[in-house]
Amino acid sequence: ITMGHLLVKFDLFGERSETEMDGSRQSVLLEAYERLHGFSEHLAAAKGVADLLDRLLDDVMELVEAEKGFIFLAADGAAQTLAARNIHEDQVTSLQRDAWSDTIVQQVLESRQPVIISDAMNDIDFERSMSVMNLQIASVLCVPLIYRDQLLGVLYLGNKNIVSLFDEDTLSLAYVFAAQASLLIHGALALDELTADRDRLQAEIKDLRFGEIIGSSDCMKRIFNTIDR
Repeated sequence: ITMGHLLVKFDLFGERSETEMDGSRQSVLLEAYERLHGFSEHLAAAKGVADLLDRLLDDVMELVEAEKGFIFLAADGAAQTLAARNIHEDQVTSLQRDAWSDTIVQQVLESRQPVIISDAMNDIDFERSMSVMNLQIASVLCVPLIYRDQLLGVLYLGNKNIVSLFDEDTLSLAYVFAAQASLLIHGALALDELTADRDRLQAEIKDLRFGEIIGSSDCMKRIFNTIDR
C-alpha cells in the first residue's frame, strides 16, 4: 500500500532479524542451562513421568519460542501422544489431531533424522501435505527420541506465525531436552514391563500354589490351610 512517499508491505508471517537472533543467542543458552538445572532438581524429587514430561515440554517451548509442542511415543510405527502443550493456554494436556503435521512426524519416525523447516507452506518437500496446508504451518522442528539406538518417539515443536524461527542452535538445544525425554520414557516403559512381568509371575505362582490339587470344599480348604502353615 502506497501512502505518500511510504510503501507499506504486509506479510502473512513474521520473521526474526539476524541482529535479533545474534543478540539473544547467549541469553538463550544461559537460560537453557538454568532450566536444565531446575529440571534436574524436579527429577530428583521423583515426580511422576507425566508431570516431568509436561515440565520438560514447557521449558523447551519457552526457550525456542514454539507456539505448540508435543512428545509422541512410537507405537507400532505410528505416533501416540504422551504430552501436548500450547504456550498460549494453561495446563493443556491434549489437543486435537489437527494441531500438528502427521506428515512431518511420520517422516522423522521413519528416517530417525531431525527435520527443521523454516517455511513449511513454501517447502518443496511438504508444501503439498494436507496437514501442512490445513494448519498453515510456518516453522517446525521435529527431533527423534532415541535411547541406545531404540527409537522411542519424537519431540515436535511448531509455530505458525514466524518463519525461520528454528536453526542449528535451536536443534542443539532441542537435542539436549530430547535426551532427557528419552531417559524418562525409557524408564517408564521399563517399569511398565517389569510390573507386567511381576503380575504375570504372581498369577503363575498363585495358580501353582498347591500343584495340581484342586477343590473348594471346607475339607479341602482346611488342607490348604495346613499346607500354608
